[in-house]
Amino acid sequence: MSHSLALLLGSRQVPRWVVDALTRAERDANGTIERVLVPERSSPAEPEKDFKFYLSQVRSKGCWTAAAAGQKLVKSVLGPLSALERVPLLSTTSVDEELIESYKLERRSKYRYEFPESAVDALSELDVAFHWGIGILSGDVLSAPEHGVWGVHQGNIRKYRGGPPGFWEFFHGDERAGVTLQRYTEELDAGRIVAERTVDLGDAHTWRSVRRRLCAASSELLADGLGHLNEGPLDIESPDRLGPVYRPGQRTCTITVRYLGRAIPGWVREVTDL
Repeated sequence: MSHSLALLLGSRQVPRWVVDALTRAERDANGTIERVLVPERSSPAEPEKDFKFYLSQVRSKGCWTAAAAGQKLVKSVLGPLSALERVPLLSTTSVDEELIESYKLERRSKYRYEFPESAVDALSELDVAFHWGIGILSGDVLSAPEHGVWGVHQGNIRKYRGGPPGFWEFFHGDERAGVTLQRYTEELDAGRIVAERTVDLGDAHTWRSVRRRLCAASSELLADGLGHLNEGPLDIESPDRLGPVYRPGQRTCTITVRYLGRAIPGWVREVTDL
């Protein structure tokens, strides 16, 4: 059975794991991409990277600046994570220019957005909308497709909501992590669970390694969810509990020092294994 999909994307450049997820959905679960909605956005001017720019970066990141510098150094040696590299949607998927529609997002708060009525009406003709890179969605768009708007959270929402993805699992030394495909509600990372997978972190010695594994599992979830639709009426439930919301701003000086205590031995291991 073929399922009609809409893509609600923050831009025409998407992480490679999203491309992998769409490819699997079409190949393994008979998903057919019929609409792609990308918001109209003006390109901000590139800031001049002078002394004042870097000083403002240090002020905004605080103690985390040391960890960020270490991560940048490791990235310069090992290269970027392939799964997180942004690639053009048009050249890496079955999507063609005719499927892409631009629209103006309606901003309701700093991170919360609503779709215009015309976009909501278009989505009502489809089975599922898959979301990446826009923010927290509100309003009628969440119930417009027959089976709602789905999105991947790189974390088990019963334990970790918010972000950054995989950071807190690594920081706390968790042996396992989760990835969750959820049908969105207006509450952050609190949707009904469509599909989920568990990821082994027993030998993940860096946050980078954790992210790689989360992305690999995430790329399989959309096909998993559509596969459930193939089996019959979709019966999904809200999680029995929700974890606290984590934010990047919680990485205090104490947390940064503790993170570096775990990360530096892992960085050395990964670099020397080259």
